[in-house]
Amino acid sequence: MNSVTFRKKARFGGLSIGLTIVLIAVIILVNVLFGAFANKFGWYVDMTGSALYSVSENCIRQLGEGLRRLAEPGGAVKPVRIIFLNSPDNLNAEVTQRYVYNTARTLENEFPDYIEVSWIDIWTYPDSVRKYMDQMGKLQSTMVVVDCGANGYRVISLNEFFEFRAADSTTPVGYNGDERFASAILTLLSPDKQSCYLTVNHGETYYDRQVLVTLVDAGYTLSYLNLLQEPIPDDCDLLLLYNPTADLTVADGVSQLDERVKLDAYMQGGGNMMVFLSDSVQHLPNLEGFLGSWNLTLQRHENAEGASYPYMVKDPSASLTSDGSTILGAYAREGKGAEWLAPMRESSHVPIVIFKNATSLQIGSDNASVKAYPLFTANEGSEAWSAGSLVSRGETYNLMTLSVNETAGSNLVVCTSSAFASEDYFMSVVFGNREVLQRVLAGMGKQDVLVDIDFKPFADSTIHSITTTAMAQWTVWLTAVPAVLVLGAAIIILVRRKNA
Repeated sequence: MNSVTFRKKARFGGLSIGLTIVLIAVIILVNVLFGAFANKFGWYVDMTGSALYSVSENCIRQLGEGLRRLAEPGGAVKPVRIIFLNSPDNLNAEVTQRYVYNTARTLENEFPDYIEVSWIDIWTYPDSVRKYMDQMGKLQSTMVVVDCGANGYRVISLNEFFEFRAADSTTPVGYNGDERFASAILTLLSPDKQSCYLTVNHGETYYDRQVLVTLVDAGYTLSYLNLLQEPIPDDCDLLLLYNPTADLTVADGVSQLDERVKLDAYMQGGGNMMVFLSDSVQHLPNLEGFLGSWNLTLQRHENAEGASYPYMVKDPSASLTSDGSTILGAYAREGKGAEWLAPMRESSHVPIVIFKNATSLQIGSDNASVKAYPLFTANEGSEAWSAGSLVSRGETYNLMTLSVNETAGSNLVVCTSSAFASEDYFMSVVFGNREVLQRVLAGMGKQDVLVDIDFKPFADSTIHSITTTAMAQWTVWLTAVPAVLVLGAAIIILVRRKNA
C-alpha cells in the first residue's frame, strides 16, 4: 500500500469516526431535550405491555355518558377537579405516582369541558387542603383528591389505584387507575346514593375482600348489621349474606327474636338481597326455608345412615383443576337472568365465569308472586358428588339464580360458590366473575355501575384458564410433536450418512 492510498484511507476513516461521534452526540442531545420537554409538558407514549397508562375505551365511553348526564359542562371551574398533593416534577419522578398522574392527564384531555387536573404542594401551602382532612385526617403527598364541588369530594390513597393480593399488601400485581378515577367521579356526581348492609352474626367469612371492593366501586356505602339484634335499616338498598355457617334465628316460644320475619318484611317491601353459599354449608333449615319461599331448594343427598350432605358439582371436562371442582359456568339463555347477562353472553369474546366448590340449587314451580330464573348452570355432563361419592350425573345444576317478586319489586340472587368472588377470579383479565357481579347490581337497579373495565396486570406469565381436557390435549401435543421431530431429524441424518 503506497503512502497516498494510506493517507486517503486514514482521512476517510477519521472522517467517518468523527461523523459517528457527532451523530451520537446529536442523538443524546435530542433525547435529553425531548425528555426535559416531556417532563415539563406531560408528553408520553404508553409502551407498556398492558397499556398501563392508557384509559380503556369502555371507561371513556361509560364515564363520558355519566358526565354528560350528571354534570353541567364547566366554565372557569370544571365540575370535576383532580388535585394532586405534590408537584408535577415529583409526580413524574416516582414511577407509581407517574402512573396515576398520567391517567388523570389522559382523562383531562378526553373530557376538557368536565375535568381539570391541578396540583398543590401541601408542604408549602398546607392551609389550601385543610378542608380535605376531615375525610382522611392526616393528608400525605401521595394522595389524590377528586373534588366535585357541591357533590362532595373523595381523597384516594396511592395504594387504591393498584391491585394487591390478600397475602401481600406491599407488592402490587396490577394497576386500576382509570376505573378508580371513573368510579369516584360517578359515585360523587350520582344522585343514586345507596347503602349495602353486610350481615355478621351467622359465621360469615369472606374468601377475599374483592366483593367488598366491587360494591364500593359500584357506589355503595358499606355497613355491618347484626340481624339478630338490630332491625334492617330503612336505607338498606342491598343486604348481603356471605358464606353463613350458622342458621337464621326464628321465634321458638322461648325467644321472640326472629330473623326470618325481618327478612320477609324487608323483601316484601321491595328489598334486594344476595346470598353466597358453598358446598360445605351445613344443614340450615331456617335459611333453606327462606330460600324455599323464593322457589329455591338447596340440593342434598341423604346416605344410608340418614345423614344429609349438600351436592358438590364437578365437571371432569370443563374444570381448571384436576379434581373437577373448579368449573366453568354456562350462561342462562332464557328468562330475566339471561337478560341481565346478555351483553356478556353476546359479546365477541364471551368472558369465562368460574364457580369453585359449588353446590347446586333446584328451581321449583313459580308461585303467584315469585318467579325464579337461572343465571348460570353447570355444563352438560357435570356430576354431583356428596360426602365423597358420586350421586348424580347429567341433571341441571343451577350455580347462580335470580328470584323476583314483581309485585313487591324485590330481587334475591343466590350464588352457590362462596369462592366465586375470590381475588383469583376478580383480579383477572381472563375471567368475568367481577363483571357478573357488576351486571347483577345494575340489574337490581343500581345506576352508574361501571362494567367490563379490566385492571392492567403487571408482567405475569401464568396460564390462568386451561381446562383439564385442554390440559390433556396440550400434554399430548407437547410430548408427541418434539419426539416426532427428533425422530425425523435422526432418520434424515442416518440416511445422509449412509448415502455419503
